[in-house]
Formats: sequence, structure tokens, C-alpha cells
Amino acid sequence: MKLLHDEGPQEWIFNEYKELLDIEFRFKEKEKPSSYVSYLCPNLFLYPLEEILVGTYMLTEYKPDLIRDLLDRLTPENMRLAVVGKQFEPKCDQTEPWYGTKYTREKLSDEQLKKFENVTSNSAFHLPQPNEFIATDFTLLAPDSDIAPHPTIMYNSPLIRAWLKQDDEYKVPKLNASFEFISPYAYLDPECTNMTHLFISLFKDALNEYSYDAKLASLGWDLNNTKYGMMLNISGYSHKQSVLLSKVLDKLVEFSKNIDPKRYEIIKEQYARGLKNFEAEQPYQHAIYNISLCLFERAWSKTDLMESLDGITREKLSEFANELLSKMFIEALIHGNANKEIAMGIVKMLEEKLQTQLKTKPLLPSQVLRFREIKLPNKSNLVFESYNSVHKSSSCIEKEYNLI
Repeated sequence: MKLLHDEGPQEWIFNEYKELLDIEFRFKEKEKPSSYVSYLCPNLFLYPLEEILVGTYMLTEYKPDLIRDLLDRLTPENMRLAVVGKQFEPKCDQTEPWYGTKYTREKLSDEQLKKFENVTSNSAFHLPQPNEFIATDFTLLAPDSDIAPHPTIMYNSPLIRAWLKQDDEYKVPKLNASFEFISPYAYLDPECTNMTHLFISLFKDALNEYSYDAKLASLGWDLNNTKYGMMLNISGYSHKQSVLLSKVLDKLVEFSKNIDPKRYEIIKEQYARGLKNFEAEQPYQHAIYNISLCLFERAWSKTDLMESLDGITREKLSEFANELLSKMFIEALIHGNANKEIAMGIVKMLEEKLQTQLKTKPLLPSQVLRFREIKLPNKSNLVFESYNSVHKSSSCIEKEYNLI
């Protein structure tokens, strides 16, 4: 609060928020009528009839005096402080009538109020920087003359194979880009599988500094581990997608050298807890999981992963990350408001950063293989039974048919 008082109203923040609302309303997707009506009903109490549809998206006038007046009212004297804790139960001398919750009320002392009033700004806090991910160009690109009704290969090199499907149906300035980073190290053994998962979880955690601004600008991104490596998905308005992709790749280049020790311990502990807690998942989830273990050519069980987790250290993970990114093949799909020139620019940027900054080498064609699934013997009937120590009184059956 001290920071907000000291900095005062910021017109650029108002203008940025206004711009975001304008974009959201302009390209608002169709909703279910019942949901939209429920959303609009409260607006009847807030806006004139002619503004019901646009009221929540319309900022018309910047009024710093009103903002300052509100900030001036946010003082310790006008504050209600709620403290919740089991240790306060003996002091609670009142009971609210609806839920029987015990509570007590007392005034803040003059000493406490002075303490709240005499605060200084914390140098660790600051106002946000302008959002660099907000799109300003919503031009719909004309489809290429030879546009195909299905994705086609537009670029094929030893490192990257890129597919393009131009949007000729929805006609909105949005783009979806998917990149599958295939590496032989990702699912090589249980330890490598664990390290791939930890690396991606830590990387996503470290990229939160960009995720919030990107989300405000309706740009989404996600990175997940697969049996073949990593899958990166970016979606949203096409104008600033290359900016977000560039930020993600720049962070990827330097990340293996800067894994935060504290975050490593926290995320590793969360991952280990998730592996242990799988035993308590619902029986149907265990049934699906056991089918995959039986039929996939290569599949590591939760037990395999747990047993290999203890030997992983932060230093070992850092070395593995370099190996993971050292040899790859990338399969890319770009779909939406992009012609070949725009899409090629995205692919070339990705290829250049991998080759020049990460020194990534392409895989041999024989290394870019998909895992096979086991073909059951003809006319066979096989049964696999699994015991669960948590769900002793319930069970589930999963049936798998091989149709030839």
C-alpha cells in the first residue's frame, strides 16, 4: 500500500487495461446462451440498458483524482484485520449464529496503528513493467494461393520438420503452434524419465515471470514431458507469439546453468509425493495405467520411478538437461493466422537459437522412431490382475480389444 501511495495513479496502466478489455470484447468467442445470460443478469443493476453488453469491457475516462481518493481511504484506521488460527480459540468469546463459528473482536491499539502507519517502501516491490505481449496488429493474412485443406510440410531439415495449416474457416487473428522436441534421452530409463519431468517442472516454475503477462494478453503456453521428449504449445493472438516463443527459448538456453537449489528441493519433493500418492488414486485410473504397462513397448512403472529418484541431484539434473538438449529432432505444426512467410520466420528463429546457442545437433533418422504397442495373439484372452493396498473394498475392470 505504501508503494501505491508513493507512486500514485499511473495513466499508462489505465490505458493498458483499457486496451486489454477492448481486445477481449472485440474477439470474444461465442458462449452458451444459458451461461451468457447468467453472466449478463448482474449487469442490469450496474449499467444503463444500452451498456449491458459492453459495460464490463468499457473504460471511457481516466480519473486520477478518484484513484487518489480511494488510495487515501486505504489507511490503517479504515482497516479490518482478520487473524485465523486454532491457537486463538481460548480467546474467542462470541459465536456467529449461522455456522456456530467462534470469534472475538478487539480494537487495534494505538501502538499497532502507529506501527502500520510508519512503514517504508520495500525495495523488493515495484509496479509492473509495460506488457510486451499485448497484440496491436490484428490483420487477417490472406491465404496463400495454393492453400491446402490439410496440414502440409513447408520446411524439412535434419533438425526440424514443420507443418503449416492456414486458417480458412474461423478467420480470427489467432495462431496455434506446437513443437515436439524428440530426444532419445527423455525416456531412456526410469532415472532419465524422472529428470525430464523435474527439468520441465522447474523450467515452467522459473518462467512464471512471463506467464502472467502473457496470460493477461491472451497468450497461452505450456510445456509437458512425453515419452519422446517435450511438447511445447503456444496459442493466442498471432502478432506477439514470436515474442513469447523467443522468451521461452532464451530461458531454455540458460536454464540448465541456473537451477535454483531451493526450488529444486521443493519441486522434487512434490514430484516424489505425487508418485507415492498414486497408490491412493481411483481404481479406474489404476486399471488404465496397468493396461499401458502391459501393452506399451517401453513403459516405466511408478515403482521404477520411485526407486530411481533418490540418486538424482541438482548437479546431475543440470548435466542431464545439457544432454537432453544436445541432440534432438523437432516436429512442428503451425495453424491459424499465418502464411508461409510468417510461419517460416517462427521455424527459422527456433532452429537458429537451437543451433547457435544450444549447439543442438540433429538426430539420425533411425533415432526418430515411435514406440510400438504389443500385438496380442490372435483369438487370445489374457487377464492381468493387480492388487491395491488402499482400495481394498472396491475394484475396476478395464477391457482392451485388438481389432484386426
